[in-house]
Amino acid sequence: LAARALAGTAGDGTAGTAVCLAAGTLAMAVGFLGLARLLGIAELRRLPFA
Repeated sequence: LAARALAGTAGDGTAGTAVCLAAGTLAMAVGFLGLARLLGIAELRRLPFA
């Protein structure tokens, strides 16, 4: 099943895979920052990306 999933991803094209990975990473980063701000974590707010 894993091999089939990898083959399917490769068949869709490298650009599509890169876009999916980038979108997923961006969504995780935004969600993490949003959660950090919601919780009011001062330590995370001091970081450059926050």
